[in-house]
Amino acid sequence: MPACRRSEVIHRLSEIEILVYIVNRAPWPITDREFVWKRHYAVDSDDRSLLRFTATREDFEGESGLVRMINAQGTWEVTRVSDDNVEVVFQFVGDGGGTIPRGFVDSYNKQLPRQMLLALQSRIEELR
Repeated sequence: MPACRRSEVIHRLSEIEILVYIVNRAPWPITDREFVWKRHYAVDSDDRSLLRFTATREDFEGESGLVRMINAQGTWEVTRVSDDNVEVVFQFVGDGGGTIPRGFVDSYNKQLPRQMLLALQSRIEELR
């Protein structure tokens, strides 16, 4: 994630579900945001996988002074369309928590899918 400054698995619930603690940078003067995500991985076939993530109220002592986001969810869906191409669908809906103006949150949420896909493309190129 473009704004992520910390990410760690905090608990494995099963082979397909984990809890992850994430801290995202926020622009000044907004306080950084933290999440405890429940991630659920599903692989339908060799050609399609799906990741669902939901912010939880899971008790976890994260960094002090941050705002915990608890109203957020999304999905990543990756489908192979040919030997060297995939289709990626990213969806995210979230409430920034705290006292962030709704217009700022909406603006950020509209930019996020493009930023996420560009970051993913950049990471893939790094790994090649």
